Amino acid sequence: MTFNEMTKTEPRLKQLYNKARMVDGSGKHFCANYTWYELFKPQLLDMVGTGAARAELRTVEAYNCAYRRIYEALPDCG
Repeated sequence: MTFNEMTKTEPRLKQLYNKARMVDGSGKHFCANYTWYELFKPQLLDMVGTGAARAELRTVEAYNCAYRRIYEALPDCG
């Protein structure tokens, strides 16, 4: 299942991706890892992987795909 296919099943994934793209990483103390683990990953866990409501999103593959796509949308550490 591709990320785009997953967003049709779980629209909040697209919203989370868009939020990640809008993060301002221009500050010299910005850390993508901190932002990911504090803000994005907790939300992702409700959408894909073992916490997903839909069975087709309760897979390691779905989790890894969404994780990569959204994490890579964050700016690099400052």
